[in-house]
This record gives sequence, structure tokens and C-alpha cells, in this order.
Amino acid sequence: MGKFLVIPRDSGEALAGLSGEQIESVIAKYHAWGAKLAEAGRMLDGNKLKDGEGRVLSGNASSMTVTHGPYTKAKDVIGGYWVIEADNYDEAVDLASSNPHLSYGTLEVRSIDPM
Repeated sequence: MGKFLVIPRDSGEALAGLSGEQIESVIAKYHAWGAKLAEAGRMLDGNKLKDGEGRVLSGNASSMTVTHGPYTKAKDVIGGYWVIEADNYDEAVDLASSNPHLSYGTLEVRSIDPM
């Protein structure tokens, strides 16, 4: 069985204009999806990233540039991640296909190569 990283991407404005009650409903859908995978023993980890925070490093040790805020040049915002377990890419895609994020953006599924 392999581990797969599921990365949600959207414009950063997917939930703009929603009421507090609507946002709570969306969050409940994410929790339900995660709980379903956890009950099946397929959810290994997952977290939401803090909005507007982060650092982007470029260059190398002798000429490092650090930019505050990860979205300075991004068209897509990464709002979190999940690590799931699946037999192969087809199963990982199948597990991710019921993720509620697909109503707001896209999901990238990547196989984790153990080091």
C-alpha cells in the first residue's frame, strides 16, 4: 500500500461572500470526508494551512531570498493537505473524488516516494 498526498488548490476566493453558517456547512463536509477515510483506515494525516501565512525561499545558502506570504505570485492557493493510503493511483483518485473541495477548486494527487 502506498501513501499519497492530496493537495487542494483554488483561487483563494472560493468561499468569499459566504455567510458564517454556509462556511460552517462547508467545513462540516470536509470533516465528514476525512472521517469517512479515517474510519476506512485510509486517512493518515491532514491539516488546514493558516491563511495568508508562510515563507517562500529561493536561491541558495549564499544568496537566499525569503518572501513573506506564499501567495505573492501564485494563481492557485494551497489551503491544506491530506495524506491518504491507497493501493495505487486509481484507488487514490477514487478516494479523493468524493472530497468536497472539488466544488471549489481542484485536487492534485501525488504519490509519496519514501526516502
